[in-house]
Amino acid sequence: MSKFDQILTEEDEGFHKKDTQEWYYVGVIFNEGKFANWALVCTFLTTRGIREYNSLWLFPPDEENAIDIGYMDLKPRSLKASKKKVDIRFQNNFLKGMYPNYHLYFEDANKKYIIDLKLKGDTEPKWVTQNGEKVIRAKSSYLYDYFIPRILVNGTITVNDTPYPVQGDGYYEHVRGLVDPFATKGWLWVGIPRAEGREKNLCINIGTSYNLDESPQEQMIYFTENGKDYGTFHNGYTIENLEMAQVQGINYPTKLRLTAEEAGTKMDLTLTRLPCTYKVVGKELFNLRATFITGPATCSGMMEWNNKKYQLNGIAIASSMYLVHLGS
Repeated sequence: MSKFDQILTEEDEGFHKKDTQEWYYVGVIFNEGKFANWALVCTFLTTRGIREYNSLWLFPPDEENAIDIGYMDLKPRSLKASKKKVDIRFQNNFLKGMYPNYHLYFEDANKKYIIDLKLKGDTEPKWVTQNGEKVIRAKSSYLYDYFIPRILVNGTITVNDTPYPVQGDGYYEHVRGLVDPFATKGWLWVGIPRAEGREKNLCINIGTSYNLDESPQEQMIYFTENGKDYGTFHNGYTIENLEMAQVQGINYPTKLRLTAEEAGTKMDLTLTRLPCTYKVVGKELFNLRATFITGPATCSGMMEWNNKKYQLNGIAIASSMYLVHLGS
């Protein structure tokens, strides 16, 4: 057992009514069959008493438009959830289970697409903030956040009543707390379940929040190869935006570079969003508008850790949330 071992209780994985925000997030890259190289992102999200989301997108590798089969802007209390284990649902859609085994089921309103996936944790979970740490620089902000860097995925995607078997790799995250929109411009998180490509085991997870002037605020990066021992950079790292795009007044990076070096551990990683990126521009609420950008990205570069060199050449799932103050 390593010092990085983490334990998840039924209460950790369950739903927490006292927290203002809570979301469950699954990202997958499929490896074989009809959906080889496609990506999937699914979220169950609540902002207590304000709005809820039950969303799923499929990302074809050679197209510019994602397939949106989710339900956005649900009324408050549309999601039903248990405080014990993962068990959150909307109508027939659900995510349920307990580490290491989960079950995701999702269908669109017309049942043209039916996604039925079994998820199995292939690494130990990693807590990022376990005790409500203030990861955003504001007294009102706090988070409880853990993720599973790699999950093994098996199941079927049914299209127009024809089922297709699928398998792949992904990652899973569960976050709750409060992010003060007057203290941050937004945040970026990236999961790379196989950072060296298929059949390799190095996982990388990255997260950063941004000040109101869009400069990086708080940053985290974790990596593991055996699924138990995690490495990190304690003194931060550098993020450089290489190429940018825009959606309704929001500038977001389509290509960025992360560099870090500390105590013999080095990383030089470039992430490039693929054309199939989904952009959700939310409705105005309390003079704020949230924009969610998600989809697959290629990664390239190198890493040195524990006297071993890695060539980075995998597929990532990269998501960003931006908060805009309207009229300011």
